[in-house]
Amino acid sequence: MKNVFSVGLISAALMFTLSECNSSSNKGSSTEAPLKYSANTLMRKFEKNAAKYDTLLLGKALQLKGTIHEIELGALGKTVFVIQTKSKDGARIKCEMLSDDTQFEPGNEVCILGFYKEFSFDITLDKCMTCNSVNRN
Repeated sequence: MKNVFSVGLISAALMFTLSECNSSSNKGSSTEAPLKYSANTLMRKFEKNAAKYDTLLLGKALQLKGTIHEIELGALGKTVFVIQTKSKDGARIKCEMLSDDTQFEPGNEVCILGFYKEFSFDITLDKCMTCNSVNRN
């Protein structure tokens, strides 16, 4: 009796996990075309209504164009491209890169594909790649 119950419980857990993986609410894995913004346009949207755009863009794929202000080493050793904006408060866009892209340096114009993660003074995108690296595949 215990074995039948265990198998049933494991089956139910597996079904739940698979349904969660296939759900459309899966953040950061969108199959939709990315929303395209310049760094300044995206920042202006957040300056006007941060709560609205934080909710609207959460987990969405974005294509962003801007100028690299600096390159940081983020959590777990990930490379982070910091994109400058014309924010009156000095807010920036931080893109947590999937891999190091050593062809870029501060001052370079860049096109980035990534997923909107959060807004906390700066805008953060994760799972980012340069548009050039996507086009090579």
